[in-house]
Amino acid sequence: MTLFDITRNGDYHAADQLKNWHTLLQAINLKSIPTIQSYPKRFFRNIDGLGFGSKYSSYEEIWMFDFDIDDFDGDLTELKNNIDLIPMITGLEETATNLDHYTIASGDNQNIVFLFL
Repeated sequence: MTLFDITRNGDYHAADQLKNWHTLLQAINLKSIPTIQSYPKRFFRNIDGLGFGSKYSSYEEIWMFDFDIDDFDGDLTELKNNIDLIPMITGLEETATNLDHYTIASGDNQNIVFLFL
């Protein structure tokens, strides 16, 4: 899940949204070959308790997608390290105020969350 707009297609800000989507995929691809199970979907929901940093709370737009990684051992540390501090384009359809212009994978400013299901 992320607070960044990673809409895969659309009319409004389509090029920058797609750039954000490709940026995340490339970062995930640094150490793995993901198989996308579902493409990004946009939701407006309460994000309390989902793993985002304490800087963000209440209701926000989030984008979620599912992917598998072959031979994944369940340790998200390396994935978080690869995705941390990746520049992203903001000012699209996000509702989070004071959203940093890069991914943060841990701490009070965490704006991207990975869940092992």
